[in-house]
Amino acid sequence: MVCHRKSTFLVNPVVDPLYFLPNNVKMDSSSYTRNVYLPKGTQWIDFWTGKRFDGGQNVKADATFETMPLFVRAGSIIPMGPFIQYSTEKSDPLEIRIYAGADGDFTLYEDETNMTKSANFDSKADDIILSWSSM
Repeated sequence: MVCHRKSTFLVNPVVDPLYFLPNNVKMDSSSYTRNVYLPKGTQWIDFWTGKRFDGGQNVKADATFETMPLFVRAGSIIPMGPFIQYSTEKSDPLEIRIYAGADGDFTLYEDETNMTKSANFDSKADDIILSWSSM
């Protein structure tokens, strides 16, 4: 899959320990939150809750092991498929998630897992262009 020029996801950088204090002391599970800066100039949507935030601010986000801080830029188009075990496994159905609030586009490239054909990128027949207008 190929995404256009804007970053779609904002994942809170994991450079500090999430669940342990210095000296390997485990934190209380009620403390599993992170301060996340959301870049200005757009709205951001919490991937897990759908709550919207204006950019240009710090937010306190839940940071449990199952739901690390993950935000989606408004206007993003994200194709989602089922979990698969290997690349040639059938992956239907495809769910298209549109995060309204800004215009967006996305080009989905579906290869045939044949490296000689897909490495050339000659055929436009496998491109699916998706666009969203917030008007």
